[in-house]
Amino acid sequence: MEAQSKSILHRLASLRGVTAKLETAANVDDVAALALAGCAALDCRQPGTAALWLVDPAARVVRRIAAAAERQDEAELALDGDHAIGRALRTRAPVVDASAIAIPLCSRGDAIGVLAVSDPHASEPATQALLGVLADQLGPAIQRVRDAAVITRRTDDALRTREEILSVVSHDLRNPLGTILMGASTLLQFADPDDPKLSRIRTIGERIHRQSERMARLIDDLVDFSTIDAGKLALQRTPSAPRVIVELAAERIATVVQERGIAIDVRIDDGLPAIDCDPERVAQALASLAAIATKVTPKAGRIELAARRVGDDVVLSVHDSGPGIPADELPELFDGYWRSKTGVYKGAGLALAIAHGIVVAHGGRIWAESGSGAGCTFHVALGTGATA
Repeated sequence: MEAQSKSILHRLASLRGVTAKLETAANVDDVAALALAGCAALDCRQPGTAALWLVDPAARVVRRIAAAAERQDEAELALDGDHAIGRALRTRAPVVDASAIAIPLCSRGDAIGVLAVSDPHASEPATQALLGVLADQLGPAIQRVRDAAVITRRTDDALRTREEILSVVSHDLRNPLGTILMGASTLLQFADPDDPKLSRIRTIGERIHRQSERMARLIDDLVDFSTIDAGKLALQRTPSAPRVIVELAAERIATVVQERGIAIDVRIDDGLPAIDCDPERVAQALASLAAIATKVTPKAGRIELAARRVGDDVVLSVHDSGPGIPADELPELFDGYWRSKTGVYKGAGLALAIAHGIVVAHGGRIWAESGSGAGCTFHVALGTGATA
């Protein structure tokens, strides 16, 4: 009796070692391989004695997807057939026949498969109980990998759909938008202070041109966000002077700053080393942060662009004098779908996500320091190269 108890404990320990790996199974084949390994751990390992069957409800059949050895019998059986596999599925209970056992694999109340074992050990109550433990683990594991496969397929479909939409947005919309911009530029040529009609035409042209440029930037943002999200952002790295990057960023927001009457203070420490980066992309990220700052800074207010050295990094910063962002919102600030609860930073989510993606692609860090009523400062830390 003692020897039998030790044998059971030994087999149970071996079975646990196998079932623990079910959590890492990536697909049904992995689960099937572990099912057979579990049977082997219980000494049910004679040639061809263990097999895993899965239900195909659409075809009304149950198929053998794995066996311990080559089998010459049928690999597909009718669900309503009078065989041990079918009976186990219909009754959702083990079917024992001499030295064979068929145990249903259940998940969410449905029988989705069968673990079938034909072995002298199968007639032993202890072995049947241990096989039942194995079957209880296999059903949920199969359901999990199937659910994961469905999610992956739906995600892939969604990504393809999104890429197709973005292709339409980035290509088909750019052509008519270019025509609108050209037309607006033509209207801007009309200017005669003595002719109210011509002045009115120019004003309308300026408005169309400004909104068309805004639409073009939104299209660029959508394309950039998609590229970053897919991990396909291309970088052309070169040692770049921080001052050049800050000036590029300031140039990108010059029109907005001028319209709002906002002043830009630039503070760049002397002797800063070059940054190993794609200067156009980093300037784009910095300009996105600065554009957000202009939206929350009062007219005739000021924003600050700064660059300083911190350890082995150069830190580029943008500070605004707006209302600030509540501390509890900072952890999710760079999520592509973040929106400020206060509504002041409305529309900043995508711009922040793009800036975050650009910085992360460079191996850098981006964060914000803020508090209600104290303005907000965005920081970008990037690695340095040779002195510039």
